[in-house]
Amino acid sequence: MARTNPKRFLHGAVGAGDLDNRPEDVIATKRMLRDMGLYKPRPEGLGDDIDAEFDAALRRFQKERGLIEDGTLLPGGETERNLVAARSGEGLDPGPSPEQIRPRGSVGEGGENDPEAVAVAKRAFGALGRYPYDRTRPPPPYIDAKLVDAIRGLQHETGLHPDGRIDPDGKTVDALRRAVATQRTRQKTLPNGKRLRPGETQVAVAPLLLAAVPPLLGIMARTAAPHLARGIGIAAGGAAGQAAIEAGKKQGPKYEIIQNPPPSSPPPYPADSRNPKHNIETFPADGPKMPDRTEFPLKVPAKPAIFIFPDLSDSLPQATILHANRSKKETELDTLNAQIAIQRQHRDWVHLGGGYKLGLIDLDGDIPPIEQLQKKKEKAIPGPGGAEDDFGRRLGDSRPGSRLPDLLYGTPNGRLVAIQTVDADKDGNPTDKELQAAESLRRLGITVYLVPKSRMVKRSGRRQPKK
Repeated sequence: MARTNPKRFLHGAVGAGDLDNRPEDVIATKRMLRDMGLYKPRPEGLGDDIDAEFDAALRRFQKERGLIEDGTLLPGGETERNLVAARSGEGLDPGPSPEQIRPRGSVGEGGENDPEAVAVAKRAFGALGRYPYDRTRPPPPYIDAKLVDAIRGLQHETGLHPDGRIDPDGKTVDALRRAVATQRTRQKTLPNGKRLRPGETQVAVAPLLLAAVPPLLGIMARTAAPHLARGIGIAAGGAAGQAAIEAGKKQGPKYEIIQNPPPSSPPPYPADSRNPKHNIETFPADGPKMPDRTEFPLKVPAKPAIFIFPDLSDSLPQATILHANRSKKETELDTLNAQIAIQRQHRDWVHLGGGYKLGLIDLDGDIPPIEQLQKKKEKAIPGPGGAEDDFGRRLGDSRPGSRLPDLLYGTPNGRLVAIQTVDADKDGNPTDKELQAAESLRRLGITVYLVPKSRMVKRSGRRQPKK
């Protein structure tokens, strides 16, 4: 029998306990949660039973969407509405435009909290993925702790005083407008007229639909709901990998790397030695051919390649960001400086991992001190080597096979770009091991730009003479 409401799929209630749990409803719900990356079916298939993993996935979805966490789906209820909206990209409030964010009086901690202004603020933070609520319905127009926390989070990320309040003519309302404008700009730059689904913009993603690079790697796009902000996922190759690619064609964009079994012989590149003595840098680099040097704006070739930046110390805002200590902090500063320069020059690139969260900061204004910035987790690129695909271990970035880029970006035309701050000799030539690490990324289909560190130091701590 034809459905009377195309936006509904349930025939009865679904969930743990004495509910209808019709097999077709349970399987349909499991399939939707699986496609979102929330539910992992058993090897034998989806099944029509209410297992513990399904109950946990359903509650997780409800929590992330600001719904009642009861593990229950009702026909026409808020959880069904949000599942349908997540699948179709329709039915969710897109949030206000930057021009509509003009509060009458202060909103937040200690503010006047005009109901209409509160509702606009909730809609804006909801569209940014910072305030979860049932976005298939208008938000309740009263202040609550979740909204105050969202305001403070925005203030913290943009280097503002975290007082939890938006004033009509203050810097926080400007930061909120800028965040909304940035989100909408990213949506407009997606190819083929596609848009990021509302509520899925907490992960800054463009659809990088890269062709497979046999036999090592395929890169695909999948749903980018906020719960997938954990990073680039890894899936098995073969039939499972193909199924994931097909799922990616039907869903919204999310970067995911599918690892196919590497050839047994010869190895694609050398693995790391676990003995630190074997990881001493060689000056100058005497391994792979020295890459070409490049300037801004960067050009990303059709085929992955490796390039070297000149010394950027004169063009980067190092004077505004200082550290009392050296070594690791200096490396972090080099990464931040490179990130600022790149994102100023390439505002349509999507920052996927590494470095710091700069999406809500005015890059043409003053940059907050590095201690006030939030780090963005590096994305592990899977493959043989010391760090392989372990998101928990940090074995070091600049070792062959580690594949933890300092910075990882996606370009509008569907390519991945890695930025590496590297040890170099006095002429700015990267060391042998830095080039081997870059080569391992290039072979996986990623263009790599190498930025010599501002102070070039051997692993032994001996400073290299400058020109």
